[in-house]
Amino acid sequence: MHSRLAPVSRYLTLLLVGIGAIGAVVASKPEPQTELVALAPARVVTTRIETQQLIPEVRLVGQLQPSARAQLHFEQAGTLAERRVEPGASVVAGQPLLRLEDGDQRDALALAEAQLTQEEAAIARDRHLLVLARHNRDLAEAEVTRLDKLSDAALASQSTRGSARQALLALQQEVARLDYSVNTAEARLAQRRAERERAARALARTELRAPFAGRVNRVAAQPGDYMNSNGLALELVALEQLDLYTEVSGEVAAALSLGQRLTVTLDGHELAGELVALQPDPDATTHTHALRIRLPGAGLRPGQLAQVSLHLPARPAAPVVPITALLREDGQAWLYVLEVDRLQRREVQLGRRVDGLMELSGGAAPGETIVARDVAALADGQQVVVVDVAQAE
Repeated sequence: MHSRLAPVSRYLTLLLVGIGAIGAVVASKPEPQTELVALAPARVVTTRIETQQLIPEVRLVGQLQPSARAQLHFEQAGTLAERRVEPGASVVAGQPLLRLEDGDQRDALALAEAQLTQEEAAIARDRHLLVLARHNRDLAEAEVTRLDKLSDAALASQSTRGSARQALLALQQEVARLDYSVNTAEARLAQRRAERERAARALARTELRAPFAGRVNRVAAQPGDYMNSNGLALELVALEQLDLYTEVSGEVAAALSLGQRLTVTLDGHELAGELVALQPDPDATTHTHALRIRLPGAGLRPGQLAQVSLHLPARPAAPVVPITALLREDGQAWLYVLEVDRLQRREVQLGRRVDGLMELSGGAAPGETIVARDVAALADGQQVVVVDVAQAE
């Protein structure tokens, strides 16, 4: 038994020795070293900062609207009696559109006209009576004077003289009454005429007429509907001319003036327009100024979008860079300026943008070389190689 175990022991001993030798070799192996590989320089397209005089141009988009719009309502309440037009109908200025029931107003006008006619006749009568009354008064005064002389000669009785004086007083009162009537005649006529005119206006208010030539856009009532004095009855729009409505900044508004001729582009066609309205005080919320440019309406429709180009005064010569050269982060603007073969990231101050160029107000000077585009992946101090546009693409 002992002789069989001896070879096994020797094998185990040799195996353990081999494992130990292998572990010693592994433990003594040096650590692998990381080899740093230098990155190739980035390929960039550059340009020089140049000085240019800019002529700013602002392109705005607006919507066409009717040049005039009227939302009509009756000035008094009543029941709609007649609807004379429908949406889409063309009307001329002064054309009747809607009518309320007007029986009461017609009666009131007839009464006022009758009272005016009566007043005119009464005044004519009083003027004639005044002439007769003055003549009778003069005769009565003469009779009283004659009786006074007879009384002095004891030829007329006291009672006769008293009756004559009473008759004179009555005639004097009649003359005074007629005098007052004639003197106030014009005032009474004015009052009666005013009543007639008021009744005529009340009758006219039962009918809506077109304030200008245009087209009916909406009718809000049917015959038999009761109309309130503040309710919309009909909407009228003028389409012979249309207005392009848009809003501009204060700087743009300051460069415009009423009556100015402007070019409007619509569906690829250029149209000549006139600036007819410009809000002087900006909107309190948007801080913009509303404007309207009037255009001939032939072939145009309200609601269409159109573009207008507004040219502003030329700006003094200043350094400019392509918009694509700017890197914007956290509300700041940066350029990558080329220093030999490395980049310097530099903060700059901006002026006005004109088309694809941006005006610089500080941070970089004319003549410096900058990266012209694809600046988002670049870094400060990065080594670069300059290529032309064709190679970059």
